[in-house]
Amino acid sequence: MEIAYSFDNESYSCCYDTEEEAIADALKEIESILKYNPECAPICVYIGDCEVFKPSLSGSSWDIIEAAICQADDEGFGEWADDYLSDVKKEHREELEEGLEKVFQEWIEKYNYHANFYKVNSYSIYHYDKEKHELYKINEGSGRE
Repeated sequence: MEIAYSFDNESYSCCYDTEEEAIADALKEIESILKYNPECAPICVYIGDCEVFKPSLSGSSWDIIEAAICQADDEGFGEWADDYLSDVKKEHREELEEGLEKVFQEWIEKYNYHANFYKVNSYSIYHYDKEKHELYKINEGSGRE
């Protein structure tokens, strides 16, 4: 699970491996805000669980098969192509899908096309104690406020 922090529950930071790392960086940012712009210091911090987008071709085998059927039609093969690929067995379609997914994931890995965005589905709210320069958990939420 990846973790991020926010001062407004809208704009979140980069992802961290642990909640402790996110809290430590949130405190560092609060220190900086207090130093240069104290009137803008946050009173609470949202620590959210990140769901990073993971692209997949699951369910795409029908699209590929349909594209091949359309290609035959577009290239003028007429009635000879009417039944082409209309009787593909479920296990053959699943085999195609597994192969496509494998190639797609290898391609993403090879060229480092990993998604660098995420959404926050649940979060904890921490209150910032200015006297102790610490964060205290006050509650948990689900989804965005």
